[in-house]
Amino acid sequence: MAKHYDLPTLQAYARGDLDERLRRRVEAHLAECSGCREYVEDEQLLGAYLRDAGLWEVADVDGEAVPANLSRVLAFGETLATEDREARELLEGALASPEAFQKAGVGVRLVFETKAVVRHLCATAKALRDSNPKFARRIAAEAARIASRAECRCCVPTR
Repeated sequence: MAKHYDLPTLQAYARGDLDERLRRRVEAHLAECSGCREYVEDEQLLGAYLRDAGLWEVADVDGEAVPANLSRVLAFGETLATEDREARELLEGALASPEAFQKAGVGVRLVFETKAVVRHLCATAKALRDSNPKFARRIAAEAARIASRAECRCCVPTR
């Protein structure tokens, strides 16, 4: 599989802001990578919510003027925040050291196979790349493995 694209490139793709050549390359990658494809779909969904004219219509809620469809956007944001919080809690002890990471079984236990875990592992690897590059590479490698397995659930061994 080709390299993963960075978030600004995926966001630009979701908005339709890429030149034709890069757009075709990103589309080819999205055809193979469910993790990036799901991220783009989430970005497109959020963009659709924000462009929805009804979102910006004002409604009276408890005496305050608020956008009528704000609850949909807030619910989507809350879902992402909940997933990210659960991933942080799940990984908290596992990211304390390479030994704890190995013992937790991040690369082998199905409980770790979520988009939020992959996002958190990537962010942690980035944060550690200067202070502990070996551990950062190990974390990034596990994130990549989890993301690639998520593309084909039938290939994930059951435990």
